[in-house]
Amino acid sequence: MTKHLWWNGYMRDYDPPVDFSRHERDRGEVMRQRIDGNENDGILNLLDDLRDADMPDLPWDEQSEPEEPPEQEEPPEPEGPPEPEELPKEEPEPTARAFIDMMASARRPLYPGITELDYYKDLELPHNIDMMHTEKNCGEAFFNTCCNILGKSRDNVLARVDIEEICDRVALHMQPPEGNRKGWLKPHAKYCLDSADKKEAFKWLKYDVMFPDGYCSNMSKGVNLTTGQINGLKSHDYHIWIERLMPVMLRGYLPDHVWRVLAEVSHSFRTVCAKQICTEVIEKLQEHVPDMLCKLEMIFPPGFFTPMLHLIVHLANEALLGGPVQYRWQFCIEREFKYIRYKCGNKNKIEARIAEATLLEEMADATTLYYANDVPTKHNPVARYNADEPKRDPKLLLFQYPGGKAGASKVENISPEEKDCIMLYVLMKMVEVVDFASQFKDEMWSGRNGPTPTQW
Repeated sequence: MTKHLWWNGYMRDYDPPVDFSRHERDRGEVMRQRIDGNENDGILNLLDDLRDADMPDLPWDEQSEPEEPPEQEEPPEPEGPPEPEELPKEEPEPTARAFIDMMASARRPLYPGITELDYYKDLELPHNIDMMHTEKNCGEAFFNTCCNILGKSRDNVLARVDIEEICDRVALHMQPPEGNRKGWLKPHAKYCLDSADKKEAFKWLKYDVMFPDGYCSNMSKGVNLTTGQINGLKSHDYHIWIERLMPVMLRGYLPDHVWRVLAEVSHSFRTVCAKQICTEVIEKLQEHVPDMLCKLEMIFPPGFFTPMLHLIVHLANEALLGGPVQYRWQFCIEREFKYIRYKCGNKNKIEARIAEATLLEEMADATTLYYANDVPTKHNPVARYNADEPKRDPKLLLFQYPGGKAGASKVENISPEEKDCIMLYVLMKMVEVVDFASQFKDEMWSGRNGPTPTQW
């Protein structure tokens, strides 16, 4: 019976206090005592509690139905707009307390934002638009849309629906199924290349385009003529494409008025990204860019224009305030970050790893200054191409060059005309032949019977 009273909460035990049960609240509170003496004293205290307590009804007795609480009157609704409800503050779980304390101890000191600085109101250029990401996003938009890249073009079905709702271009509206055609038809746009022109332009980009060494990456590796896509283009590749390749690649395939606007876009980026900028030219460009964007809006769909494309308006003004973009864009910083990540193999405690790798690099650079000149070091680097010593050592000065072959050799037959040209070049350009030519002239022709220009 005592065990039953304990388990059902009708009588308090001798542990720390807990909430009272319903019977204890109704019939009186049971005495609580903690066993401080021996076991017999605890039993006596328990018997006293059982004698003095008002015993509740047992579970097998008839239990009365619980009384319903009285209905409370609802408070009157406040007049005016409803106030937003405050969300309860949730306390973190006890298991996460250690992690939260660790993050609080590792938190860096917070500095005031740039807008809270005293001299912020005096800054003419408080925020610099990064030219690298602007060119990358704009070049990617023009390339994917004009070349009609599957899955990346902004001239999709949703863009055509926007044209039908917003613009008055009936020729670009989606055409419903009719006749033998069961699906919707997306008409061809004048700013996109068709399949044949796209394949021809990609062949030109893969086989014919060549740049000087170090000018840009090899874009031809990413050209896939089967799928009609180009993979692996980086930010600098789009920088080269939008400034150098876009007007040449799209000319002749797009209508003249569309191509001229794209050429203006390319010229504007080249002008802003020049190493030396002229104030008068930049001011004229600043006045011309809004008109150029209006022309683009008359050609491309509304979904083509993102906030990044509208940032072109501010590039000329920032060039006037901040100077050439070579001191403001992110190319040099991104290259330095890549080099720093390359130096640190272990990313744990990255700042300490960077400092340690930089210290070792500086020590190595200082010690290599005392190496011999024939030892390749940072101060005496090996040539980038054709660095190997040739297997043959030619005696003639004309054929002496540093390094070996650039590629595989093959046997090829030359025509008699090509042979005569080679022989003439050797006789006229080689230093070793000068003595033989003078001796031949002195022995064979003398006096008035000198060689004619034709004989020479």
